[in-house]
Amino acid sequence: MAHARALVASARGNYAGMATGLVAAETALGALGYRVWVARAQLDRAKWLARQGRLGESAQIAERAAAGFAYVGAAPMLGRARQLSETAFR
Repeated sequence: MAHARALVASARGNYAGMATGLVAAETALGALGYRVWVARAQLDRAKWLARQGRLGESAQIAERAAAGFAYVGAAPMLGRARQLSETAFR
């Protein structure tokens, strides 16, 4: 639920709520062992950070997301996370 609330907050322009919500989602989903959903929340946060010009932070989080996607074999999402990470380092 925290992930969905964070995305709604972002759509409404509440960026502080969005960032806080995605961190909460990562924590809650991680506690449940849902690696792919943790990686998805990380990728969403990395995208948001990149849009804010916070490329170093974005790249670090995108790398963590990539590791999660690689673990579960989610190749398309892995590619997106790696692309974001590489773009941030340019």
